[in-house]
Amino acid sequence: MDEKEPLLKRILKIYEKARSWIIYGAIIALAIGFYFGDAFGPRREEILVALALGILAILFAILLEISRNLKIKPAIEVFPSLYDALPRIREIIGRDKKETSVKIIAATGGTTLDTILPAIRESSPAGKIKISMGILAPDTPSKEYIPPHWIGEIETTIQRVEDFRSKKRVSLDLFLFDMLPVPHGLILNDEHLFLGFFSWTTTESGKSQLSGAQLPHYYYHKSHPEYEYYRELFESWFNYSPRRN
Repeated sequence: MDEKEPLLKRILKIYEKARSWIIYGAIIALAIGFYFGDAFGPRREEILVALALGILAILFAILLEISRNLKIKPAIEVFPSLYDALPRIREIIGRDKKETSVKIIAATGGTTLDTILPAIRESSPAGKIKISMGILAPDTPSKEYIPPHWIGEIETTIQRVEDFRSKKRVSLDLFLFDMLPVPHGLILNDEHLFLGFFSWTTTESGKSQLSGAQLPHYYYHKSHPEYEYYRELFESWFNYSPRRN
């Protein structure tokens, strides 16, 4: 044992090692007291009560420790894509009452407008659905590094936004990123983060090209220890990437 270690810490280590034996010893002593009434003499009742309280206190401390350990790191849910996370998204916003708030980073917005946003609108019972979505600008300086069909999809999304805005309860702000952000996904009600990332691929000609969000998406609730870090990462790209309305 390290001599420089504080005395209290050394005592706690000894207690941790001896805790089980203390409980066993107290239980045996209680049994002796109950079955052999004169074993503790005239103070039998007081000793039995003290032993019982001691056992209860130790067991309560053990239960608290188990509870804390279970809450240290909640499990992370992983989805192959944002589309695969739709059942979880529906479940979350199905509890909303007054407002559903959504922040989205997408590439062209086509899949988002076809599947993600309609699912949110249909699943939320809230009186107001507030959506902010960023997609890549069709005249992006990175045009030579994106798949050629992206430009047509982006222009189609821009044309279709007005139709989605006309839906009751829905407000939709669309803005265009000059450069595609690194993260992909969405935040619901500033509490639920579904996070994936864009990536790179190599074409048959050997050219590097930006790839859609085919990487898995991880779900973080605000209670998760890593939520705040990834939320800040998402928000920094969402709020400060060069963009236009």
